[in-house]
Amino acid sequence: MRAFLTAAQYQIISLCRMRNLILTLFLQPLVLILLLGHAFGGEMKPAKVGLFIEDTGALSSSIQEYWHSEQVTAYAAVEITRSEEETRQSVESGRFDYGVVIREGFSEAVTAGQPAQWVLMPGHDDSRNIAVRAVADRYLSEMNLKQSASINGLGDASSDTENGSTDASSKTVQIGTLGVSAEHLFGTVNANQYYAVSNLIMFLLYAGMTGTIVLQNEKQNFTLQRIYTQPSRFNMVVYGKLAGVVCFGIVQSIVIIAFTTFVYDVDWGNRLDLTALVCLLSIAAGIGCAIVIASFFKSHQAFRSFYSIFIFIATFLSGGMVANLDGTVGELGKFTLNYWSTKGLRGIMNGELGTDLWMPIGVLASIAVVLLAIGAVRMSKVVKVNA
Repeated sequence: MRAFLTAAQYQIISLCRMRNLILTLFLQPLVLILLLGHAFGGEMKPAKVGLFIEDTGALSSSIQEYWHSEQVTAYAAVEITRSEEETRQSVESGRFDYGVVIREGFSEAVTAGQPAQWVLMPGHDDSRNIAVRAVADRYLSEMNLKQSASINGLGDASSDTENGSTDASSKTVQIGTLGVSAEHLFGTVNANQYYAVSNLIMFLLYAGMTGTIVLQNEKQNFTLQRIYTQPSRFNMVVYGKLAGVVCFGIVQSIVIIAFTTFVYDVDWGNRLDLTALVCLLSIAAGIGCAIVIASFFKSHQAFRSFYSIFIFIATFLSGGMVANLDGTVGELGKFTLNYWSTKGLRGIMNGELGTDLWMPIGVLASIAVVLLAIGAVRMSKVVKVNA
């Protein structure tokens, strides 16, 4: 037992002295979580809209009220301009994200049932263009509906303006994005939570690779052979080194979870005991997987290249890089270790109970046991010269 603890202690010290390793396993996941979380989950600020209302008819007041209503101001920060030319130049220069011009005669054209439209000036940001265009289309759709009713003798297109308001401003403005929404894309978690989980698991698996590479290096340097000649049990020394890797992975998990919680405001749920269990099972499964794969390679460079590609593909198939994968690719992800680890952590984040929570954790535990068992059988191929 003393040899086991001594080997674990020196393994931890050895890993902590590797600065490049610390930067890779601790700093890199934090940077990726920050970039991916903000890129895919950041809330869009209201677009700056230049509004010029030349029309002085019955609808002018309702247009003013609409663009300054609470529903619209969440998506558009409106500033009144003095002319159509000023609005156009401001959009071209980037002062405004979008320009809207209501020319003279708009109210009269709507009341008379004649074609009427606004001049819309899209800016350089496509996402903001979509948002402001949706806001503008909402009001114009209301006017088209009232105009159609007026033409068919069902009402007056300008009747609501007598009260100084329009139904368009009282209804909720719904803004969408091209493709799927963020809520649908990341399920019941937000982008920060989604990528925090996927990157945590990916880099825990890389920690398992590091421990195996250390054993391969010591094998090629005949360090393990010298240990083999000592009176202490050889297996206890090797398992002690792997235990040091497990401890290193635990520290890695604590740092990433703590940092993302207090700095990125990532909510990991209220079951830190289960979060720790999933992380521990992921580390154990990663070490077992790394040992099994390393047993088929003579060189640690070849093993490192293959294992890196293996983890990259597994992370991709599990949805860790592109969310909401469907079809055959999405089904293949269920055969990866990453899928069950991330599913378990996201279940904890969502506060799931019963089968929905314990099923992925149980599958992950089964995978870890199988990989560790196979790894124990194949261990001699990694640590012994003549195996």
